[in-house]
Amino acid sequence: MAISFKKNEDELRKAWKAVIDDKSDTNWALFTYEKQSSDLCLLSTGDNGLEELMDELNVAYIMYAFCRVIDPKTELPKYVLINWQGESAPLSRKGICVNHINDVSNFFRGAHITINARNEDEIEPEVIMQKVSMATATKYSFKQRSEQVEDVKPVGTNYKKIQPHREINVNERENFWTKQQEDEKRRKLEEKKKLEENRVKMEKEQRERELKETKERELLADKKDEEILKKREAEKNAENAARNELSRRLSLGSHDSDDDETSIKRKQNEIAKERSEETKKLLSQRSVKNARALFEQNSAAGQLSTIKANADQRHENIEMTVPSQAVTSQQESAIEAENVESAQPEQEEHIENEEYVEEDDTEGEDDEFVEEEVYDVRQISQAMDAMRYDMKYSEPLEDIAEETEEGSEDQSTEKIFDDHLDLEKEVFSVLDQGLKARALYDYQAADETEISFDPDDIITHIEQIDEGWWQGMGPNGTYGLFPANYVELIED
Repeated sequence: MAISFKKNEDELRKAWKAVIDDKSDTNWALFTYEKQSSDLCLLSTGDNGLEELMDELNVAYIMYAFCRVIDPKTELPKYVLINWQGESAPLSRKGICVNHINDVSNFFRGAHITINARNEDEIEPEVIMQKVSMATATKYSFKQRSEQVEDVKPVGTNYKKIQPHREINVNERENFWTKQQEDEKRRKLEEKKKLEENRVKMEKEQRERELKETKERELLADKKDEEILKKREAEKNAENAARNELSRRLSLGSHDSDDDETSIKRKQNEIAKERSEETKKLLSQRSVKNARALFEQNSAAGQLSTIKANADQRHENIEMTVPSQAVTSQQESAIEAENVESAQPEQEEHIENEEYVEEDDTEGEDDEFVEEEVYDVRQISQAMDAMRYDMKYSEPLEDIAEETEEGSEDQSTEKIFDDHLDLEKEVFSVLDQGLKARALYDYQAADETEISFDPDDIITHIEQIDEGWWQGMGPNGTYGLFPANYVELIED
């Protein structure tokens, strides 16, 4: 049920205007409902303030009070609207009138604060004045007159009219830009000079570094040439000594041939034994670490230089071996051709010594390969080549006698190169084939450190030096690296 102001509207407005009028003594007005209706009517008015208003409030009614108080901060009148709902008022009436406060506030306009109260403690004058004081933002007394302010004179100014021809000095402006241009030119010259100095310095350092590297290379080359000359000089001296010894023996006659043949055979046997022991040591000294180091070296950036150095060293060894072996072959052929009949017993004894050396080599190889150690093919090649050269004189003496001096030199040279080409295949054919695998795909070697194979080819002597790369002997007799995922192992 909505509240109604029409029945007593004139009376209500008259009382409200009396309260808001500063010249009127009335400072509060109290309103309530007529009996059980929704019509609002004037109950009473007064001029004694909040204390008098408290005496008029009834705990059994619902009332509205509009009063005027003086703000303690600003000393100006403030208007307060009080919504009184007595504690003893019927609950049904409270529920009906709970929303009427908005309509009452719109009818009695001008209230600064609205207070909802249910008992006298909530409308104590101190409580109401405290709320009024809190609602005021500033503290200023409008009734008290401020001190007389002296006459204010017009505010002066320093403004002056702008005159461009006076403000901007053309000469100064030109000087400024000229200075800026000169500074820029100076800066560019300094930068150019600095760059030139840096370039000269870098070129000088580069020349010094190149000269230093050139001197180091020349020293190394001279040292290497000196070593080669010493070796060749030693070989030449040995050849001259051998020729002199041969001439001396030939001049002594046939009565000394038996002693010469015996000493030669004994020397050959000693050399064969020494080289057999060297081969055993080489086989025993190699390990898996050397193979892994070889793999790392071949897969590194310096792979090509290492291969080239090894090839040069191998070529030098062959060149140094050919002359000495050719000369020795000629000497031995001449001696044996002259002493065919007297050298037959010594030949049989030499063959027995060779069998003994071969048995020792086989036993040494079996002992060493039990531990599956890896060996260096190039070093074994040199050792085995030397052994074959020493053992080749066990051929029939009739064949040696038939060889001419020129033919023996050519055949010895060709045999040495053929031995070096077929050495790896011969070495591995004598030894156990070790770990074997069958090729699943075809693979072409990227360089000379790798091997090539086709599907179903058998790869022997495999060493698993790495998870992705192994090394072993291919079907064509070459030994090198290959990818592990291209083959499958074969169990014996």
